[in-house]
Amino acid sequence: MVHLIGVAPSPPGFRIMQEISEYDGLVKRNGWLHTLCVTTSHSAALDVIDRYDTEGKMPPSIVSFLRHFDPAMEAVRYEEFETYDFRLFGVMPKNRTSLSIGMKRAEELGYTPHYIGSIVTDAAPAGQYMARMAMAIEEGLSTFKAPCALFTQGELIVSCGENPGVGGTNQEYCLSASRAIAGSKRILVSATDTDGTDGPGGAFHPDATARGILCLTGGIVDGYTAAECADKKVDVYKALQTHGTSAPLWEVGSGIAAVQNISVGDYACTIVMDHDGATGA
Repeated sequence: MVHLIGVAPSPPGFRIMQEISEYDGLVKRNGWLHTLCVTTSHSAALDVIDRYDTEGKMPPSIVSFLRHFDPAMEAVRYEEFETYDFRLFGVMPKNRTSLSIGMKRAEELGYTPHYIGSIVTDAAPAGQYMARMAMAIEEGLSTFKAPCALFTQGELIVSCGENPGVGGTNQEYCLSASRAIAGSKRILVSATDTDGTDGPGGAFHPDATARGILCLTGGIVDGYTAAECADKKVDVYKALQTHGTSAPLWEVGSGIAAVQNISVGDYACTIVMDHDGATGA
């Protein structure tokens, strides 16, 4: 087995990713890469199941496996892993990360780039927060000055509950932001998942299906998007409530489709211009 890990070099001062990008941090703190040794356990999984009362929503076979755990099935620990004949390959060159390229390109286009940080939280409120930050810049109420570009990375989350519509985390981030920046002529918000797939996907729009597109990788919206949705009778609020964000974004030409690629997490850029734009995104 050859394990190729697509890990981008860490942004300056980002302690967590600096640790995980190093060998010791990756193998000694791993709790999610299933081809490496792990620090988690079946008892930790049971704690999560019991804490959030999710047993009734899981396949009985999984719960039975964990509750009647066979020690012979224990995951590989660090001490055993170190005895193996193995190598780890990081396949993301330092000078070709999405963040560094995007920030450099923004600067070339006249936008002062700012790295806001890594976001690991619910997508909709994160989109609202970033939109409000952009509005403060637009209104001259921020230490950041237009024209500028705000960049974030991380892994956004969508808690679907009983409404698992066809959508994705970055799509929900963008559609949520579009409500906050409605009417602005200076703000644009975009977000994608770098692996090319923003969610499990599905047949979300006849036109997309006809083109062979069953999954978007993100979206791009501006202050005109909310009005465009209203003109086409697209219910943005319902889309966010049901997490069916792919169809609305596609309907107004604001969905992004891409080929599958190496994942280095979510990648978002919010642009604030110092002048009014003449047309929408």
